[in-house]
Amino acid sequence: MIAKLSGFASLLLFGRSRTQLQRPSPPVRLGWRPALDGVRGVAILLVLLNHGGRLNWGFVGVDIFFALSGFLITTLLCEEWDDTGRISFPAFYRRRARRLLPALVLLVVGVAIAEQFEIMPHLLPLGIQILTTLLFLNNWVGPSYPDGLGVLGPTWSLGVEEQFYLVWPLTLFLLLRRGTQPRNMLILLVVSVLVLTLFGPGLGTVIGVMGAHGGFGNPLVRAAEPLVGCIAALIRQHFARTSRPLPMPVCWRWMGWLAVPAIAWIANSNASWPIRLIGPALCTGVLILSVLANEQGILTRILAFGPLRYTGRISYGLYLYQEPGNGLIGHFLPDKHLHANYILWFLAFNFALAMPSWHFIEAKFLTRQSRVVEKSSR
Repeated sequence: MIAKLSGFASLLLFGRSRTQLQRPSPPVRLGWRPALDGVRGVAILLVLLNHGGRLNWGFVGVDIFFALSGFLITTLLCEEWDDTGRISFPAFYRRRARRLLPALVLLVVGVAIAEQFEIMPHLLPLGIQILTTLLFLNNWVGPSYPDGLGVLGPTWSLGVEEQFYLVWPLTLFLLLRRGTQPRNMLILLVVSVLVLTLFGPGLGTVIGVMGAHGGFGNPLVRAAEPLVGCIAALIRQHFARTSRPLPMPVCWRWMGWLAVPAIAWIANSNASWPIRLIGPALCTGVLILSVLANEQGILTRILAFGPLRYTGRISYGLYLYQEPGNGLIGHFLPDKHLHANYILWFLAFNFALAMPSWHFIEAKFLTRQSRVVEKSSR
């Protein structure tokens, strides 16, 4: 037990020279981890239940998404650095475009068609909605015009993510290039999370992202959540570089089990805004490290359960099409929330849209992307 704890603590005490960072030992790659798809599945189900009127704290699903995204993106960037000694920014942004734009373009085309039949109400002109959506600016537009975006409102979170990824890859590259020790990188990120969480709402008023709690789309506040995922990625990557498994003290197993109920408790608590913001992201980071450190554990196998894993796989489409689905059902069923079976219709309709979107559009572009990466590595 002591040995395991000391192995984990070595991350904070271990220092490396620049040469060692640039010439690491063969790392253990993350690869595809089914349980992480399950985490994504839990997140999107929380969001859908929230927007379907059945779970008032389901909004924390977005916080889970942010933290998981920071973990996955940082892991991929670190693995690219370990393999090649560099980070290709054009390749990174091409991958982001292939992942996000196909389904997003399909969404705005569908909204443009619905506009002709006046099915989905909104305040802003359609052209402005489409432009701000495709430029990932709706986290700025949404707080200023709460009903202006109509069914495109949830795309505010895409704006937060993409604005974060305009800054983080370059920051990580500079830290790696300078040979920054893992301990110092973690200290820097922890301090950044604290500063953004405590002072981000106030800074939001300065940069013009207004709204509840300093703006729910405030990129400064929300950046703290993917940064938590980045911290988890650097912890995992430290052990991957030394070809060692993550240490697994007994307490980590319980912490993994407690992460999801802790998220629910924080979301329903009367805690201050910084705690309610960063708490779910911290719990997500713990959950990620827990399932990766105990791949044969019961929690990991539950999250890797086929239907939940598949839900996570198609979660992007489920997130994008939820409000159009809600709007269409509301158009034909104005008193929808009074119907006991409404949530079933809502979920069924969203899955009916997201499944073909994944198989016939999103996956096609991702497959093509994988072929390009494979050819470029030969």
